Amino acid sequence: MNGYLKINAVLPSGPQYKRLTDLMLLPSLVKDGLAAGYALKDHGAYNFATGLYSEMMGSPVQGQHGLKFNQTNYINTGILKPESFTFLVVAQKTPGMGFLMGDFVDKTQAADGKEHGTTMSSRGDVYAGVPGGVGLAFGQQSTNVNGEYVLLVYSATKNSATSYSQEYANLQGGRDIFLSRAIPDLVNITDNPVGVGYSVKSSPLGWVADTDVVYACLYSKGFTKAELETWAAQIRSELMQLKGIQI
Repeated sequence: MNGYLKINAVLPSGPQYKRLTDLMLLPSLVKDGLAAGYALKDHGAYNFATGLYSEMMGSPVQGQHGLKFNQTNYINTGILKPESFTFLVVAQKTPGMGFLMGDFVDKTQAADGKEHGTTMSSRGDVYAGVPGGVGLAFGQQSTNVNGEYVLLVYSATKNSATSYSQEYANLQGGRDIFLSRAIPDLVNITDNPVGVGYSVKSSPLGWVADTDVVYACLYSKGFTKAELETWAAQIRSELMQLKGIQI
């Protein structure tokens, strides 16, 4: 071999170097359609899908495994979600309502005076836009335990102008819940970018619980129940093996 790269540097002494898994998203989160992906504790608003930093609002503090978000400390992804999309979050379950991910528009900030958008809460609820405003798509699950970390996924697929599929996954403490719901009139498009921890046009939504978010991802496509079941098992395994987080 007659060609090589000479670094010409001495590695500093000190604490143990970070593992490669601390410098990236979980491998299972890197899927077709990834539009925004955040590994929050170590990388803040860095979007692994674009290689650029998103807008960080305020100064979130570190939680046990992630960053703590609320109405004044959150990430504006700058991305408008399409009609078919998926929200995925690993976060700490809270007893009260905290904003995990979404593009909720409060009626006071909407031209038609109606609520719009899709929002996932740290209690486990998902609210989705319908012609009359916003309705509960999936509610919190009785099996969930406050203070433990949970994997939440909400996926919406537009099949036609009058047919939409909604899928919901909720994994915590070895308890797996997968729910499906079809609806004829889901309204997904808003003029509000998706936010992690809160969203620009969500005020004065009264979801005030601090939410410790570990991972947050937005995908520009929907997934089937079977796809979510396989995918969620992969995420659970990697969370335990690579991050020591049990769900």
